Amino acid sequence: MIIPKPDTIHLEINFEEYITKKLKELEDSGWRVSNDDTGFDPNTALIMDDFIEYVSATAPEKVDKMQKSYGSNWVKNLELQLVKSLEVKGTVLTLREGFQMAGYQTITCSGHYPDDPRLPKLKDFYDMNILRVMRQVHYQTAGNKSLDLVFFVNGIPVATAEVKTELTQSVEDAILEYQNERKPIEPGTNRKNFLLMYKRGAVVHFAISEDEIWMCTDLSQKQPKFLPFNRGTEDGHAGNPPVQKDDTDYPTGYFWNDICRKDNWLRIFHNFVFEEVFKKEDLTGRIKESHTQIFPRFHQWDCVTKCIDDVKEKGVGQRYLIEHSAGSGKTETITWVAHELIRLMEDNGERKFSSVIVVTDRVGLDTNIKGTIQQLKKTMGLIEMVGGD
Repeated sequence: MIIPKPDTIHLEINFEEYITKKLKELEDSGWRVSNDDTGFDPNTALIMDDFIEYVSATAPEKVDKMQKSYGSNWVKNLELQLVKSLEVKGTVLTLREGFQMAGYQTITCSGHYPDDPRLPKLKDFYDMNILRVMRQVHYQTAGNKSLDLVFFVNGIPVATAEVKTELTQSVEDAILEYQNERKPIEPGTNRKNFLLMYKRGAVVHFAISEDEIWMCTDLSQKQPKFLPFNRGTEDGHAGNPPVQKDDTDYPTGYFWNDICRKDNWLRIFHNFVFEEVFKKEDLTGRIKESHTQIFPRFHQWDCVTKCIDDVKEKGVGQRYLIEHSAGSGKTETITWVAHELIRLMEDNGERKFSSVIVVTDRVGLDTNIKGTIQQLKKTMGLIEMVGGD
């Protein structure tokens, strides 16, 4: 554990340093640490050098063609196409699908670990991913405010974090800072801060202290809503288990030790995050669509991961009893488990399960699960709804 200097023992900077140090120490880390925001452009919310490095490694022939076609303007041209994709499709779909560029087909923006072990090229795309955490990022297009930590995949922002130390402040202070000061559109000037824009910028925003973590996926609301990203205590209460006598880490250590592990981190953005769309009637009687980007809470991610890991180890035929309290997101958990199960493959490329059937005995839950599964489906014909709408 980092030992802070006596005159800075109560400053957030020590906790920031600790988190970034732990990320760098992870096995098969893949994390690069930037102690300042050199290379970050608030007008695009990108670290273009990282993106160029990734594309150059995964598609050198396309980069060579661009250089010959556009000369010194090839980087700017590529950046414009990437920004256009982020504006139209959003961060998640751009990372997953890449974007089309005339004369170059698809530009791949990130690689997930391949479901089929017989596809070594996809494994190369995964291995070449560049994970970066950057400290004190000045995100305003006009102003000097900065965020404590920003996390990038191949130069594309996926998460931000405000860090507080319990010695002087709490996680609630970090939440209030997001709600009151971190605005996607600046009041008065209406200038956009692209890093904080819903869908276009970072996918999730974390409020982190030594004891607790909370998260939000949409800062554009009048009062952004934060949900707990805590493990819960062993006796079923909120928060995190207290530090034990022989612990050398903080109660929130699961974030940098587990969630931020390369395979877990990329898997979340490729397989878990989705946008929930639902319609509701406003005060005038008009039907309006409401959009919410869903990022898994810790207990959801933990449940899905443990189930899938157990199936990989023990094979088919196991039974699992999962306990979720009311309002804790059981619809999403069921959906994610189903999707992860149908993706599992044997070494010879055959699917471990020929079909995954979800059976419910509640109309409301059945409707919710159908809607969520339709949001997540990636392959036409892979999912069929039986009964109801």
